[in-house]
Amino acid sequence: MTKEELLTFLECNRSKLKYHTVYLNKKALEQFAIGYFLDSKSNKFLVYEVSERQSLIKIASFKNEEEAIEKVYEIVKFRCRM
Repeated sequence: MTKEELLTFLECNRSKLKYHTVYLNKKALEQFAIGYFLDSKSNKFLVYEVSERQSLIKIASFKNEEEAIEKVYEIVKFRCRM
């Protein structure tokens, strides 16, 4: 899945996201955030989720961006019950 495909999916399902916010290639510490970013230390894309108490939970790390996008897609579908 590409970034454009994920953006299209998110736009079409905006009402189902409810209180979740999705960040692509950006680290955010906002409640209920889901996303990925490039970690400069490990040079890998880290997929994360932020809990209601604003703790960052690292879910997975990938060498390429497409795999990270696919994982974010899976998390969004699960959390938002799509």
